Amino acid sequence: MPQDALALLQQKSVLIVNFNPQDELNFDSRFNAFNFSKNVATSVEQSKSYLQIKKFDLIISFWENIDNENIFELLSFVRNNEQNYKIPFIVISNIITPVLIDKLIKHGITEYIVPPFNQAILTERLLHAINFPIRNQPQAIADKFKSSRFAAKTTLEEIQILVVDDVAMNIEIIIGILKPTYKVKAANNASSAMTVCLSNSPPDIILLDIMMPDIDGLTFCKQLKRNPLTQNIRVIFTTALSEVSDVIKGFELGAVDYITKPIIPEILSARVKTHCQLILQHHAMQWQIDNLIRKTRE
Repeated sequence: MPQDALALLQQKSVLIVNFNPQDELNFDSRFNAFNFSKNVATSVEQSKSYLQIKKFDLIISFWENIDNENIFELLSFVRNNEQNYKIPFIVISNIITPVLIDKLIKHGITEYIVPPFNQAILTERLLHAINFPIRNQPQAIADKFKSSRFAAKTTLEEIQILVVDDVAMNIEIIIGILKPTYKVKAANNASSAMTVCLSNSPPDIILLDIMMPDIDGLTFCKQLKRNPLTQNIRVIFTTALSEVSDVIKGFELGAVDYITKPIIPEILSARVKTHCQLILQHHAMQWQIDNLIRKTRE
């Protein structure tokens, strides 16, 4: 198992849900390498109690009784609670009934893993779940809580920008240019950037380097646009690449602009301001529409 993948999963807080504790299918040795901080629940009520008092990075549920529908109740509780709805929910089961799996998907499952599986497959699926916690969920789930994550903004000072670059000097230059006007955060890799994007204070704009180790900018942009929680974040590439194909590919993936390196402060400021103003205009228009609807209902 790659050490960088292992490091991303080390010490995650995990809620283990086993509705059939007498069964042999349990949290076995394949999970030991991750060194999870875990709590174990054997009922919906116990699971809810843990979720109300503790923040978890993952929920892993073992499901072996096809007649036990507690898992659907727990999934509904997680996906309909603003504090928990983004938690990746993984089910490990030998049940392969298409109708039941489809029902789990509609309830908001993140990953469904059928044993047997090796350590490499498990690692890949866990990392994928963290990056796409509600990837199979209808847009309605994301929309339900979007108002709190993407609150309307009326001034440039409220705009949040995330700078993603593996070179510290590049980050320092961009932050130095933008920080006097905007709220600016930084990440030196795509995994850290995704954590910020899935937080309760996501960026409005990402200034994203293309050439990064592990997960490059184009791949990260694709991940953002596939996830209903992050697909509305504006992506502006910052790249030293001059090939037309890279720029076109970025636009095809959903980027809205690109800025070449070395960074020219005046160009960066002007481009960012233009997109910030578009964001503010969109928020203002949405507010007017919502206000009109409210008045119509009164």
